[in-house]
Amino acid sequence: MNDKAQSAPDSQSAGLSRRSLLIGAAGVAASAGAAWMFFSGGRNLQSVKIGEDTALHSIALSPDGKNILVAGEGRTLQLRDLASGSLEKDFKPEADVSSCVRFSASGKQALCTNWSNRLELWDIDRGELVRKFLGHQDDVWNVAFLPDQKTALSCGDDDVLKLWELESGKLLRNFKGHNDGVRALALLPDGKTFLSGSQDRVIKHWDLASGRTLASWWGHSGTVNDIVISADGKTALSASEDQTVRVWDIASGDSTTTLEEHKSEFLSVALAKNGKFAISGSADGFILIWDPATAKIIDQMRAHRGPVTSVVLTSDNKNLISAGMDGMVKTWDLTDLVATG
Repeated sequence: MNDKAQSAPDSQSAGLSRRSLLIGAAGVAASAGAAWMFFSGGRNLQSVKIGEDTALHSIALSPDGKNILVAGEGRTLQLRDLASGSLEKDFKPEADVSSCVRFSASGKQALCTNWSNRLELWDIDRGELVRKFLGHQDDVWNVAFLPDQKTALSCGDDDVLKLWELESGKLLRNFKGHNDGVRALALLPDGKTFLSGSQDRVIKHWDLASGRTLASWWGHSGTVNDIVISADGKTALSASEDQTVRVWDIASGDSTTTLEEHKSEFLSVALAKNGKFAISGSADGFILIWDPATAKIIDQMRAHRGPVTSVVLTSDNKNLISAGMDGMVKTWDLTDLVATG
């Protein structure tokens, strides 16, 4: 199936934005559970409640797989031990809402975006703010370290992606081409090109060095909330407000399969390193496990009481970590799935 030839839709009719959805769902927080809970005979290994009435937006797994960073509302930016759930550091950013967090390759630094028009670089060991990056004119939604670990990309509701020098905080380049807020970005493994997804419903393929748009992909009929790229750099998955997750061939820009059986907005997506299964988090609290080659659902579970905003797989694909607007971080056992896959 090739969706490239479709005309660009009118972004003004996209419906509720993800921000509106998340704000509206913030009151759906679960009230029970202030510590890790262990479940026997089920797939949910453990859960932790991050504060009271704390809606979560993003989680990141450290390169060594031992810790997670948790970002959300109420000035939430925490480092936690994955095995025990214990709080290691509480960074307390200045902004009330932290929307995205990413570890550096060394695990010694982290980038965090927020809804106060900026991003922040943190020193993990010292728990200190290293630098603020000012330049976005609206909420900042996503960020990524480049492979050189000296530069980073960010995107926001000002319709622009920005390339930053981390050491100085200098803005190196603006990437303009979207007609509405940019919510998702993902780097290809070679570090030379990247993808972005927007409220204008378009996915763009960019050349990092020149700033040129290499291709524009149409197919979604709602905001593109999240993008993930396969380990071999050949395939991309995009989660959308239009209640689908599309699988794309990056070289051709063709949409090859589409997950569309579950009728709820998809906010987050992850892909196993071997490409055999994908994980999608939806606005109705469900996590879906599915085959990207066929778009067939393998399994699904009601994971959170409210939108599932972030899903991350461990490097061996045996565990899934999810976060939601209910303020919970949960770890799921996928050992049987990996063994049969």
